[in-house]
Order: sequence, then structure tokens, then C-alpha cells
Amino acid sequence: MVKPEINVTPMIDVLLVLLIIFMLVSNSAQARIEARIPDSPPDMPFDVKPNPDSLVFVVESEKSATLNNVRRYSIDTDLEKITDDLKEIFELRKEYEAAAGNPAGSQPSQTVMVKASKSIGYGSVVKVIDRIKASGAGIVGLQIDDLSE
Repeated sequence: MVKPEINVTPMIDVLLVLLIIFMLVSNSAQARIEARIPDSPPDMPFDVKPNPDSLVFVVESEKSATLNNVRRYSIDTDLEKITDDLKEIFELRKEYEAAAGNPAGSQPSQTVMVKASKSIGYGSVVKVIDRIKASGAGIVGLQIDDLSE
């Protein structure tokens, strides 16, 4: 009498097809960067004065940037100075908050905005953002005034 055997070929075929499907599906899932995009601002008939606590870096060209239109930096040589100056500003803000009697848990603003026109190279802007993040800034925002540049 012949002993019956299980034919596993159809099961292997199904498993291989499932493996190929899972490989294709997993490759199509891409990494995502979460971005919060603000709504368009309402039309304001009056001039709004900037907050004195705001920190705005303007990347003016491939080689220069300014902080609040006061401090000028060379992107090629002053990258460490950007980090040091921002650390100093954040420490002064912490001391001011402590002297003002605010609770220990309250954090002074460490948000820094970066402005650059479309003509500025990506690398220059990234160098400035990297130095800002190295200084301990909480949020780094990209500010766009005119998309037609």
C-alpha cells in the first residue's frame, strides 16, 4: 500500500505570492515629515509691530545672514558665533524670567524664525537652521513673505 504524501507546492506558491505582495506594499510606504501649515492671514488694514521677544534670522545671500536686522553674520565663518549668540540670548531670557518671579516651570520663548528668498541656495539656509537648532532653540519656523521672489 502506498502511503499518501502531502503536496506542499501549492502552499509554497501562495506564500511566495504573499511575500511579493508584502514587499511591494512595504516599499510604497514612505517616510513622512509632519508640517504645520498656517492658514492665510486675514487682511489687516493697520501695521502690526513685531514682538520684541521675536528672533528672526534673515538669510540675505549665500554668505550673509542677520539676526533681527542688528547682528550680521558670515555663513562661511561665523557659524559658531550664531550658536553662541543665541545661547547667550536664551540664557538672558531665563535669567530675566527668574528675576521677574515667574514660576520655575515657565519657559521663555525660544522660537526662531528664518527668512530667505527663493533665490538663496538650500545649503546656506540649512547651515543657519542647523546652528539655530544647536543653540537649543525650541521651534524653528520658516517665514515666507513673498512667494513670487
